[in-house]
Amino acid sequence: MYVDTMTIEQIKKEIESVMKNVCRKCADILGNKNYKRVCLKLDAEERHVFKRVDFSHNGIKYHIIPFVDGKHDYKKRGMNSVLFATFIWKGGLWAVLIADNLKPRSFYTPHFFDRFIERNKVAADGTLDIMTSFFIKNSISTFDDYKHGDYKDSVFVAFEDGVGFGTKFDGYVVFKTFVSEKMLFENQQKIYDDYSWKRELYILNKAV
Repeated sequence: MYVDTMTIEQIKKEIESVMKNVCRKCADILGNKNYKRVCLKLDAEERHVFKRVDFSHNGIKYHIIPFVDGKHDYKKRGMNSVLFATFIWKGGLWAVLIADNLKPRSFYTPHFFDRFIERNKVAADGTLDIMTSFFIKNSISTFDDYKHGDYKDSVFVAFEDGVGFGTKFDGYVVFKTFVSEKMLFENQQKIYDDYSWKRELYILNKAV
């Protein structure tokens, strides 16, 4: 399949159409007994992120990041994971985070990660590794968006390292750029502070 000839909407539908196969592959990966041996040796609340596992299907690469939030979390919930996909589109590397409901909820343009690298002074080598680090810290940010005043037609999301700006379409979001917190205007800072509090509350509620 030649992804570059497709629209983002078509790519989204392609990802959705293979989710059952992708999930079976992920289940096989997470069932590896080596994970269990490591998890049972962890401290009660010691987060451990395992090496990312990559596989491809129809020109789209899928990346699963297994992790666990300590031995107690493993005994209660088993393995956790973050799933995202990447593809080359219009000459650039795009990413899409796949949410808990197995829907490709948020797409990230090459420009988004260019600005993320620039504004956080991240080493530019290994964009896929930078995406991995970003998604393991920001995988819950796609579950909600914030509409406020001037931003009612756009998406303004507080990530751990700054803010993503994007556009909401029918059932998904395309994040187009990233700014650090110190670059926000005063009215944007108020939105960021409010959303960050809600984000932290969401994390706490999810952990209970």
